Amino acid sequence: MSESVAATRTAPKPRRTLTRAVIRFAGDSGDGMQVTGEQFTTEAAWAGNDISTLPNFPAEIRAPAGTLFGVSSFQLQFGSQRVYTPGDQLDALVVMNPAALKVHLRDLKTGGILIVNPTAFDKRNLDKAGYAGNPLEDAALGEKYRLHMVDMEGLTKKALEDMPLNAKEKDRCKNFFALGLVSWVYTRPLEPTLDAIKKRFAKRPDFVEANIRALKAGHAFGETAEMFAEHYGVEPAEMAPGIYRSMTGNRALAWGLLAAAERTQVPVVFGAYPITPASDILHELALHKRFRIRTFQAEDEIAAVTAAIDPLEKATDDYVREKKGGRHFLSTTGAITFTAHIVSKSPVLTAFAAHPAIKDICHDLIGDDVRLYWDQSVYKKTQVPQEFPWHQDNGYTFIEPQQYLTLWIPLVDVDEENGCPWIAPGLHKLGTLEHWVSDIGLVCLKDAPDAVAAPARAGDIVVFSSLAPHRTGPNLTDQVRKAYILQYAPEGAYVKLPDGTVVTQDDPARQFRILDGEPT
Repeated sequence: MSESVAATRTAPKPRRTLTRAVIRFAGDSGDGMQVTGEQFTTEAAWAGNDISTLPNFPAEIRAPAGTLFGVSSFQLQFGSQRVYTPGDQLDALVVMNPAALKVHLRDLKTGGILIVNPTAFDKRNLDKAGYAGNPLEDAALGEKYRLHMVDMEGLTKKALEDMPLNAKEKDRCKNFFALGLVSWVYTRPLEPTLDAIKKRFAKRPDFVEANIRALKAGHAFGETAEMFAEHYGVEPAEMAPGIYRSMTGNRALAWGLLAAAERTQVPVVFGAYPITPASDILHELALHKRFRIRTFQAEDEIAAVTAAIDPLEKATDDYVREKKGGRHFLSTTGAITFTAHIVSKSPVLTAFAAHPAIKDICHDLIGDDVRLYWDQSVYKKTQVPQEFPWHQDNGYTFIEPQQYLTLWIPLVDVDEENGCPWIAPGLHKLGTLEHWVSDIGLVCLKDAPDAVAAPARAGDIVVFSSLAPHRTGPNLTDQVRKAYILQYAPEGAYVKLPDGTVVTQDDPARQFRILDGEPT
């Protein structure tokens, strides 16, 4: 039976005792569902229940608000008996928008409690979730579930109407309204959440007051609204006396890494993008650096790639410095370093070489059967400004077929000042040109009047044929210009040595397949 109109009642509502309950909170990743679920879990533990939880995060970083793949949820089962799983079918589902309803409704048991935030069910959000009409207007929804439409946004704003917060700040308190309401439904104590709010927002007293108001407003709404005819209680579980620790999957993973580092006596470096759940693992590991653990917060994939390459490049730089004149092949101390075949030295680089975006490019330009042919980092230093002359990649190592693919990936922003690539358009049609030796590398052109600069942002991909003549200018800045070059060739590519020997380019460690002959 669907109900959406609240009225005040003063008589105490009946309380029914349950042995266990399974609840899920769901909404956008910015709706605070993880915080809500964690706090409800704390309340259940504080009340003496046995618990098991299942946080569920969007797989896409910064997924657009209101979309199906941007939904975040937190599920828990709590009971007066031993609880071994987070549960299967839900007894209660709280959804903050249409996308959350569409993703999670199938898990709610028939007759289960469904609490929705109807304000979010506008045309824009309904379209994003793929609804042709408003599902809240379908009578079947209220017949199958105990549907409660609670204007959490409006009621939260009303509770905070006299506070000096902007509309966005007030809206972000609605998750605590939802928590207060569900805490009343299941007779959970508010004390641990009140303490948590005070600690979480200790530096913002206005946020402390706002979230406490929202929490209490949600609790009071459940107590007084006609739509909720009863609430429920779950008695404390019989637990053996002792000291108990709250263990999450993230903490368990972190402790596993700690144990591995300690048992093997091998230092561990953990780098991750700062987003749930990786942030929790980073925070836990950072507390235990005495156990041969180093943590690194990579802001994005390119930061992680750079972190993997930097120590490998430093080894090259140190090696070159020891050489006579500070030179080794094309690398020169203070000017430029080339560090080749590094993909096999880091799982980060191995994974990056088969990135979905790279696979798509290779599929479109080469075909269904593609191998990595060559990889190297090129770092232009700041002490000795040096250009790298006009050349073709196939001029250095002649392979068949001649036209393989070069992906020039800047690890920092590049432009004409710090040595971005320049391309001579159209000359790739002439095949492999004659090259001659200079002090700074092979050269195929003295000049290219029609050359085009290719400035790029970190993480962009400059794509060109191995037959395209190109150069890079000197680095005239005070920051190292960093680039990672990946080259791909069709399966079966080979090098023919001067003595006629054919060397197939299929070293499994560094020339692995990224496309295996199957259409993508």
